[in-house]
Amino acid sequence: MNLTIHRGTHEIGGTCVEVVHGSSRIILDLGMPLINPGGGEGEEFNFRLHKDTAGVDLVAQGILPDVAGLYEWDTSANRVDGVLISHAHLDHYGFTRFLHPEVACYLGEATKKLIDLTCLFTPAEVSISRPVYIASGTQFSCGEFSVTPYLMDHAGFDAYAFMIEAGGKRLLYSGDFREHGRKRKAFEYFLRAAPRPVDALLLEGTMMGRKAEEVPTEEDIEESMVETLRETDGPVLLFASSQNIDRMVSAFRAARRSRRMMVIDLYTAHVLKSIGEYARIPQPGPDFSEIRVFYPYRLCRMLDYTDRKHLLYEFTKYKITKKEIGELADKALMLVRPSMLGDLERISNLDRGALVYSMWNGYLKKADVQRLVDFSRSRGMEFLTLHTSGHATVETLQRVVDTFKPTKLVPIHTFHPHRYHQFGAPVVEVEDGQSFSV
Repeated sequence: MNLTIHRGTHEIGGTCVEVVHGSSRIILDLGMPLINPGGGEGEEFNFRLHKDTAGVDLVAQGILPDVAGLYEWDTSANRVDGVLISHAHLDHYGFTRFLHPEVACYLGEATKKLIDLTCLFTPAEVSISRPVYIASGTQFSCGEFSVTPYLMDHAGFDAYAFMIEAGGKRLLYSGDFREHGRKRKAFEYFLRAAPRPVDALLLEGTMMGRKAEEVPTEEDIEESMVETLRETDGPVLLFASSQNIDRMVSAFRAARRSRRMMVIDLYTAHVLKSIGEYARIPQPGPDFSEIRVFYPYRLCRMLDYTDRKHLLYEFTKYKITKKEIGELADKALMLVRPSMLGDLERISNLDRGALVYSMWNGYLKKADVQRLVDFSRSRGMEFLTLHTSGHATVETLQRVVDTFKPTKLVPIHTFHPHRYHQFGAPVVEVEDGQSFSV
C-alpha cells in the first residue's frame, strides 16, 4: 500500500488521506480545514470567502486536496473507488460537496442523517449522492481493499476507526476518538477485536502538546452540572453543541436529577429525534416529559423563507414560549447559542442565573460567542466552564500503540508530530502531499 496524507500531518482538521494498492484508490475523510491554508498562524478558515471560486481554482490554491479522479469536474478515467467518512464533523466530511457523483461514500447511517440535518438547518451544502452504509465490526470491500469499521467513543456520534487490509498489509486509521465518554465499551471492544499487529497506524493526536491535566469523564461533567443546577437560584443557560450527543445526555440526566425541565431549540429536537433511532437518546416525547422545545425566531424565519416550513411543526406539542420560559426560569436548564441572543433579550427573569460554557475554549475568541457571554454578565449571571475533550488523552494514545504494536506510527490530526516518539514505536513523519509505502 502507498499512502499520501494530503492534509493533516501538521494540523488539526481538514483530514484527507489517499491510500493506493494496485489499481484501487480510497480516500480516508475529506474534511474542511479549521485553519486557513496559507494564512496566518491560527487564522480560522472561512469557506464563505471561497464559495464562488471554481473547484479547479480551489485545488490550485491549495484549499482542496489535489486528488485525481475525486471531484465532480474531473473527467479522469482513473476514478477513486470510494471515500470513507469517519464521522459527521465538518473537518472530516466538509469537502464531500465537491465529490464526483459516481464515487461512493462509505459512512454510518446515523452519520449521513447528521450531515443531512446540518444541511437543512445551516448554509452548509453537502450532498452525498452514493452513500454506502457501514456497521461496526462488519467487513466490506472497496476496490482491492478489505475494510472493517469499528465504532469509537467520540464527541461526534457514530464515529469510526477503519482497519484497511490489502496485499497482506494492515493499515489502521484511528479517526477521532477518546475513552472518557459514554461509549467506552465501544473503545474497549475495538482494542479487543481489531486484528493486530498492524503495519501502519495513523493515529490522531489532537491532545498532544497540551499541558498535563486531569481530563474529566462525561460522568464528571454530569455531576458538575447537577451541582450547578442545584446551587443556582435562577435559570441555567447551557452553550453546547447539539450534535455532541454525550453532552446532551449528560445535560438531560443532570436536569432530571435536579428536577428541572430541559429546554432545547428546534434544531436540537430534530437532531435528538433522528439519532434516537439508533440509541435510547432523550428527545421530545412522552418518555421524556422534562424536555420542552423552544422555537428561535431567526431559525424559524430561515426555515420559513427557504421552503423548509414542514420542519416547524413536528414538535409543536412540546413547544415552550419566551413568556413561559420567563415564568419558569428558575426551573429551567436551557440550551442556547449566539444566534438566539435576540430571543434571550426578550426573556424575563434571567438574572441570578448562570451561563455554562461547554465547548472548546478557542471558540470564546469568536465575536458572536463573546456577545453571548457579555449578555449573560450584563444580566448578573455567573459564567462557568464545564467541558471535556472529544479526543484521546496521551495515556489513551499509548494504550492504542501498545495494543497494536505498529511497524510504522504515523502522526495525523495534530500540531505536534515530533512528540509521537514518546510512544516507543517507529515514527514516520511526513509532510502534506508526501507519499510513503506500507
